[in-house]
Amino acid sequence: MPPRDRASDQGKRPAAVWVRAEATRLVPIAVAAVTVALIVIHHLPQIAAFWAAMLRWPYPMQGSESLVVWEAQRLAQGESIYVANGPTQHGFVSGPYTPLYFAAVATTLKLSSTVYTGGRLITLVAWVALLIMGGALAYGAGATTRRVRWLGAAVAVANLAAFTPGIIWAVRVKPTIPALALAACGLLIVQRTWSSPRQMYLWALVPLVAAYFTKQTALAAPLAATLFLLTRAGWRVAARFVGVGIIGGLVPFGLLTMLTRGEFFRHIVADRRLAWQPQLVLNFGGLFSRDYWPLLLAAVLAALALLRWRTPSIAPLYLLCATAFVVTIGVEGADHDHLIELAFAAAAAVGTGLAVALGRTSSARLLAWPIVALLILQVGTGWTPDRWYAGEYAQLDPRIRQQLDLIVTNVRHTPGEVLAEEIGLIILAGKPVPYDDPQAMAALARIGRWDQQQLLDDLNARRFTLVILPANPRDELWTPEVLAAIAANYDLKFRDVWFTYEAKPRR
Repeated sequence: MPPRDRASDQGKRPAAVWVRAEATRLVPIAVAAVTVALIVIHHLPQIAAFWAAMLRWPYPMQGSESLVVWEAQRLAQGESIYVANGPTQHGFVSGPYTPLYFAAVATTLKLSSTVYTGGRLITLVAWVALLIMGGALAYGAGATTRRVRWLGAAVAVANLAAFTPGIIWAVRVKPTIPALALAACGLLIVQRTWSSPRQMYLWALVPLVAAYFTKQTALAAPLAATLFLLTRAGWRVAARFVGVGIIGGLVPFGLLTMLTRGEFFRHIVADRRLAWQPQLVLNFGGLFSRDYWPLLLAAVLAALALLRWRTPSIAPLYLLCATAFVVTIGVEGADHDHLIELAFAAAAAVGTGLAVALGRTSSARLLAWPIVALLILQVGTGWTPDRWYAGEYAQLDPRIRQQLDLIVTNVRHTPGEVLAEEIGLIILAGKPVPYDDPQAMAALARIGRWDQQQLLDDLNARRFTLVILPANPRDELWTPEVLAAIAANYDLKFRDVWFTYEAKPRR
């Protein structure tokens, strides 16, 4: 057997090394691209059908939709939504959020086919903007080639787009997503301009302050922006950012508080200090982890790598802040829309980390393998929405619409005022809503910050011709005293998707 040619072996080794290096880079790229394609192909038709149905649906899908629409109507008529709810008012105006979204919805009320369509369209546009911002955060954070930048952006967008709470709340009248879109715009500006010699990063405060005045819980993003500037540009830059932001936020906050004689502060801050329930955190945390644990784990891996590589990305710090603020979902009355910010932060971190890993040395590219493996698992765990969302992410039943039509017709043609858990039934009947937020009323009454005696007096006086409740009223929306007063003064008239009670005849 002839001796082996050493020179030939040396010539083959570089080729083998090159093949392994290319495989290390190209296989994760291909797998990540496949996960994006699967998400788009599987989820997009369902999402489009759901959104189309929701935009045409003339009835509310969640209580806060009607609350926002009703209070937007008040603004459109020149009335304040930040008014005193004193014991002599015999009414309740919730005003639970800062005013920008209410004002935006007010401009659409006469332009859309139903009172809900305009607000839903605003939210949907904001959702698309949020997806774009997530892709932009992943695209512009240190990856070397355009191809991996686009892949990282696509991964971020696709994984957020398939997040079930995001899909549901994207067509609801609620300020959560518009506030997040504005906050994401601020994050993008900070990430792109933090090293600008002309202090361009200060422009991020415009959308960040606007986000707060859209929904006052939009605090994770400005905190993440401050930490990013502190670690990247130093304490002086961070202090300037905080100082200008405080001035920019406190001035309109103070003016609104003065103009409303303190009621703006009461509604936005004091009345929102409700009971914190750990069980809600466990419930919603479990809901998130059941379907999206691969995405969250991939985000943590990506964030740690981005910090280790000192990548100029805000995503790791935003993931940290969004995780810290997710405990707010335990506040009484919170819903799974509070999970959207965590999903957005996780998707942005995964997309950024994957793009940066694929654009670095061959040893760093090894991190892409566990990330894409987790993305494959995420496709599987997120393939079918959790049963928790079954009643919210489903085709709407035309029989329910017929029943709701009958209820609204009955309310419209029955003289007198109406008390309802779903105030949309009163709004659509063209009647005033004296008490507009049963959940806030009950929560504040339980902690002694709202005197429910005025409502009890109205019920005992049979002020309302009709009272509309679900078959089994929830304790968190109605106190035992209120339910007892309804039972004593009203008789059940109709059993339907909502139960209608009428005032008992006077003897």
